[in-house]
Amino acid sequence: MSKAIPVLVTGGAGYIGSHTCRCLSGAGYLPVVFDNLSTGHADAVRWRPLVEGDTRDRAALVRAIRAHAPVAVIHFAAAAYVGHAIDAIAIGAGPASFADMLTQEFQWSRSLVTILLRHTPRCLSGLPPRLKLQFLFTQSIYPGLVAFMLAGSLIPAATLALDMRFVGVTYPSFLGHSLPILVTFLGIAAMLRRDGHSRPADAPVLGWERILFPCAQWPWAAWGALMALRDRLWGGFVDCRITPKGTAAEARLPLRLIAPYFLLGALAPVLARPHVQEAAGFYLLSLLNGGIYVVLVAAIRRHHLAENRGRPGDGGSMAPMPAYGWC
Repeated sequence: MSKAIPVLVTGGAGYIGSHTCRCLSGAGYLPVVFDNLSTGHADAVRWRPLVEGDTRDRAALVRAIRAHAPVAVIHFAAAAYVGHAIDAIAIGAGPASFADMLTQEFQWSRSLVTILLRHTPRCLSGLPPRLKLQFLFTQSIYPGLVAFMLAGSLIPAATLALDMRFVGVTYPSFLGHSLPILVTFLGIAAMLRRDGHSRPADAPVLGWERILFPCAQWPWAAWGALMALRDRLWGGFVDCRITPKGTAAEARLPLRLIAPYFLLGALAPVLARPHVQEAAGFYLLSLLNGGIYVVLVAAIRRHHLAENRGRPGDGGSMAPMPAYGWC
């Protein structure tokens, strides 16, 4: 068996350098990691050897080169020249239209659930408990949102349709139990805004956009999660366009994008069951759910017309748009 050819990788204990070392090892090379471990981790060096040192220490660097005689050097220890990506704060332009926002939510949901189903099972065992919890929580945000919002829509409708009380509680008691939770979450949102983590930074803690956005978001997050599950079960892949920016933003509002909200609004069977006995208290909750989606459709239409007034191509129309995969 031939001896592996050594390659010196400065910064090879970082999250980019370590993957380079992995590729080098798989290609038959011996990655020699030279890292001061200021932002790298010794546990990431699995394709030894590791030489702990600083690239600014010329003597240490010369000793490492003489000891291992690498045929090449790959330089990732660039803290002196560029900022750390791990400290970067991304403030993007965001989607410029409602249609593009739904495309983005679909893609984000599908991507996270794909990671959860395809990659996490084989990588989770090697992580410490804190990182396991962090990764699982992050990757489950969209499925959790979908489950919560779907239950909030179906439970009142099913309760009225079956005339059955699932919970023996009055509406004031319900408010007494739910308001402390709501206040807690609003407090967390206020602290995030105070610390500069809101996007945009001056976004109100409680506003009509914050109330309506999850209602607009979750049907397409659900569709993205289902497509990720489909990919995993049948090995397919759903193409989806990238969120356009600037003048490339979508100016049309296809009827199929707001059709789910009409359907969800119709799930409020207030008029369909006028003589409910056991579940009469759910009339209010069902009417509230239906009203929210009516307001959502009206807000979407109003802002779409306002944002696209004067744009070429009749931006205010509800014209159909070309299909992009399942988006």
